[in-house]
Amino acid sequence: MKKLITLVGTSLFRNYLETNSDIKRYWEVIKDGEGRNRTIDAWDEFSEEIERIRKPVLKWAKNNYNASAEIKSTLSIQSEVRDDLEVYLLATDTLDSRLASQIIKEVLDGYKSEDGKVINVASIKTVRGLQVFNRSKLEKEGLTNLVDEIYKILEYYSPDEQNVLLNITGGYKCVVPYLTILAQINQAPLYYIFDETEELIRIPQTPLDIDWGMFEKYKNAIYELEKGVNKSWSEFKREHGIGEDFKACIYEFEDGILLSPIGEMFMRRYENFFVVKMPVGGKYFEEEETKKRQLKEAIRDLYYKLMNLSVPFEQLTDNIIKHAAVRDSWIFKYNKRDTQIRIQYKFNPDNKEITIFNYYFKKGNVEEDYSKRMAEEYEDIRSGSFTFVTFEK
Repeated sequence: MKKLITLVGTSLFRNYLETNSDIKRYWEVIKDGEGRNRTIDAWDEFSEEIERIRKPVLKWAKNNYNASAEIKSTLSIQSEVRDDLEVYLLATDTLDSRLASQIIKEVLDGYKSEDGKVINVASIKTVRGLQVFNRSKLEKEGLTNLVDEIYKILEYYSPDEQNVLLNITGGYKCVVPYLTILAQINQAPLYYIFDETEELIRIPQTPLDIDWGMFEKYKNAIYELEKGVNKSWSEFKREHGIGEDFKACIYEFEDGILLSPIGEMFMRRYENFFVVKMPVGGKYFEEEETKKRQLKEAIRDLYYKLMNLSVPFEQLTDNIIKHAAVRDSWIFKYNKRDTQIRIQYKFNPDNKEITIFNYYFKKGNVEEDYSKRMAEEYEDIRSGSFTFVTFEK
């Protein structure tokens, strides 16, 4: 099963009104005096008009799978991926988008394709502040809440399996650039279908070079920015030693600064990583892919063990984590399936920093050779330069 995140706009009602006029007066009532969409807060006030719109549009949509961009694109995506879909509908902060979401849910929920694949609509979420009539509210609240809702769905998935898909056919087009970046950094396939055609477009993945070490370096300042800071950008960056390279992650407003939606999505992605220090230009960077993948698994295992110690690190006598000492560092013993690796590292319990100096893939039963070789190479390695390397949690 794949999860499909679908933004919901109002093409459902535009398409219905092209050939039907029975809901027109109710449609005009649920707009404000200037013809703008009311927010979700007005739902109860206009419940009667909402119901008079819902019934005929639902009946029509159940017999017309081209009724809206969201319905048409969801069915096209299912046909493309040939799998069961768990659909998450994200509505804008408007009455009509929320109503469209409810109708779309009733149309799609339980749908079964010719090859027996089923669609289940898991939830409808209204994204507060996601509207286009107040730019400041959109940037400070709406886009941030949109990123937050998507990351809640992304939380328990593996990017390698690509089992979360983003459908950007519906909703406001102003959010498409943000969602494109979000999809790229999370390796989530992105889909779009043109209103005028049946052509489904899959936007290909692009390797983005993100300096995740920057987020490690500035993380305390970033946590401040998430809450909002009543200072200018120039003052804040001077106080925290932040470089101008971080400016794209900042939203400036009249009274201060805030982490921008771009910064928020990068930070949320960063939180799915952990960072270790490794020698600049060390052998890890030249390692062939199979061994590098095995090393990543071993380093991830070491990370989780160190983050979940039952006693303080200084008191630890574990023969796996502290398999042997090399001067002021330790060797971690990793044995899994056919992979045996010995990793030389140092751990700082105060800031949870892990520094990896060296490693060897173990062959045979000779253990002492690895400790000896690490000891001989240690002085040159630790006196060199180190860089941050990120690993998926």
